[in-house]
Amino acid sequence: MALALVPAVAGIRGRLPHEPEAGRPGRGLLVLLFMAAFVLYVGVEWGIGGWMPSHLVYLGHPAATAAVLTSGFWLLFAVGRLLAALIPAGVSEGAIVLGGCAAATLALLLAAAGPLAPAGYLLAGLAIAPIWPTAVGWLARRRPRDTRATAWLFPAAAVGGAVIPGGIGFLLGWVGLGWTPLVLAAVAAGTLVAFGLAARSRG
Repeated sequence: MALALVPAVAGIRGRLPHEPEAGRPGRGLLVLLFMAAFVLYVGVEWGIGGWMPSHLVYLGHPAATAAVLTSGFWLLFAVGRLLAALIPAGVSEGAIVLGGCAAATLALLLAAAGPLAPAGYLLAGLAIAPIWPTAVGWLARRRPRDTRATAWLFPAAAVGGAVIPGGIGFLLGWVGLGWTPLVLAAVAAGTLVAFGLAARSRG
């Protein structure tokens, strides 16, 4: 599959515009907001992958079915990343990221309706798929004279992957597995808020 994609990317040329900037790079409110959003975004991604099967078993699905459905989440996540290349160039990065966060929040709320849980989780996989690469490009375009701004997103993502799923588990230990999609929806809504603040920031 990777080799089949080579012709599709072979014609890509150029890079984002860059102008040297004096002073300390990678600082400012905008970068901090993007870092916070990435912490939460990765928490949503790994939180779904980690807690979806437990929630489905809690709802009465056999463990094998829950495993297959979780694989389906990751499959649609991968497919969504590929389909993101078909989004028209006229659609802004901000619209894609904010739209994906909003759609993921709604999909996870749908997953809170017991029988619709599998569909909600699968739709969430499609919704969040384009967020990571689009958001990286979005920040690079917002800070064209700061070559290090996007580098801060990767440690933020590592923190999100390490902390948020565990935090979700701690919370579910108190409220119960039945709250899984609502907790995940809250994290997704937090991601939407963080990216929304970033969209309005001039820092």
